[in-house]
Amino acid sequence: MKRSVLSVLMVAACVACVPLSCSAKPGPGNLLDGATWQYSADDGKTFSAAPPVVGAKQQAFIESRIQFDAHDLADIVELELVFNLSAWMAVGLELNDTPLARPVPDMSYRSFAGIDPGLLKPDGNVLAISYGVLNDHDEDRPFPPMKAALHGLTREDLAFQTGPVLGVFDEATFTVTARTSIKSDVTLRARPTDPDSDAAEVVVTSPPGLMHRFKVPHTGGHEYRLEATIGDVTRTTDWRPAPSWADTTDGTLRFVVVGDGRTHIDKWTQIAAAIGAEQPQFMVYVGDMVSAGRNDWEWDTEHFGPAQELFATTPYYPVIGNHEQEAPVMRELFYTASPDGRGWNWAQQIGQVLLIGIVGHHPFWPDSDNHAWLEKTLAESDAKFVFLFSHYPAWSSRRTGAVNEDGEPYDKLTYQGQTVFMPLLAKYNGTAFIVGHDHFYERSELPTGVSTVITGGGGAGLRGRPDEWQTNNPHSKVFASRHHYTVFEVDGDTCTMKVIADNGEELDRRVWSARTR
Repeated sequence: MKRSVLSVLMVAACVACVPLSCSAKPGPGNLLDGATWQYSADDGKTFSAAPPVVGAKQQAFIESRIQFDAHDLADIVELELVFNLSAWMAVGLELNDTPLARPVPDMSYRSFAGIDPGLLKPDGNVLAISYGVLNDHDEDRPFPPMKAALHGLTREDLAFQTGPVLGVFDEATFTVTARTSIKSDVTLRARPTDPDSDAAEVVVTSPPGLMHRFKVPHTGGHEYRLEATIGDVTRTTDWRPAPSWADTTDGTLRFVVVGDGRTHIDKWTQIAAAIGAEQPQFMVYVGDMVSAGRNDWEWDTEHFGPAQELFATTPYYPVIGNHEQEAPVMRELFYTASPDGRGWNWAQQIGQVLLIGIVGHHPFWPDSDNHAWLEKTLAESDAKFVFLFSHYPAWSSRRTGAVNEDGEPYDKLTYQGQTVFMPLLAKYNGTAFIVGHDHFYERSELPTGVSTVITGGGGAGLRGRPDEWQTNNPHSKVFASRHHYTVFEVDGDTCTMKVIADNGEELDRRVWSARTR
């Protein structure tokens, strides 16, 4: 195996901290059972069954390999590799000298399927894993033994791993994304909910694979479900209501904004259930959905899994924060209001509300394409209410709002918010700048008439208000270090925001009048 460039070096004593899941499979189980790992720390010149010792303050490149036989594979459709290395350490994976590609490049995995069983031979197979380690201790440390499983998956292992997740919708279409556990065909069916309707069932198919994206034509009053199929095995989701554009055109609208649900799964589960009970027409999430976005498993364990019913029934408009790490898998799991459905900057008018979502850590300076797009979007809108969503605050009581002797914030993203986003919103009479990032609720009112709202209470650990908050944010009106979400209700020429705590208490209420142009 060729040496790979190490993107991350880990402490050798910590590599066994990642759990290894080797649950029983209906196929032949773990193909590696009974085989023994061999290790080399000298570029493959010599191998030993004893895990290598890494010298104090030294780094090492380790090649590990295991030889095994594989019989009775007639029912196997895919292979799944599970390994106990910290996910960022595996820099090379090969089966019988063939590199194993991860399902989504530049993502980190503890396990992944989609491996072609045709790579196997009856006898003498070799699985090789190479990785780099760093021992930052003052004494030599043995590298923990490799633990891995190679499962043979059959059709019976087929399941929906992620989703369905509703995405952007409009007057003619709604969108859905999903991920299956193994490669399969997936069909979306949408049928009219009125039993007397003579409208035909809509059927949209996705090509075989793990990721599935659908843009579904409909005229309203539909429900949908997904069907994944491999051979004679089919898995279906429940029938769920499709979003109705007609409900957004009567002068009323109801949506939820929430952010920073990462890490604390129990709290995000609670908040998500409360949002679902509100039955909003859609929701906007202002970033930090998971702890580390390039850890693929976190999207299921931290974000989508705890709120499965919410995502299946409520169209989802995502905004990227810092913890998402611009993970490539997001372009597959999200369907945004952008030309190809994969854009991270997006805009859409729903009813009388213009929604704009941006990646706030990207440059939006006046000479940039981003700035030109944002200003054009604002300038062309005749919506009664305009909300700009980012992850990073322009004004915050937190220390990121600290200023230098010239009164300018030290933090460059705060500076961009104050000098770019807020002036643009003021120029075009925008309603509010809504963000997350800081784990509390705070509403500020600028002299220009534009509000700023921090709604970072979706589950992450809460933060308090520092002593110097008035210097950091002289425009602050309401502050609450509470888990919460925000509900927006539009009725004609008014939009009311209600801030709801995790116990149902109303923390704040703000009413905006329709803007004038």
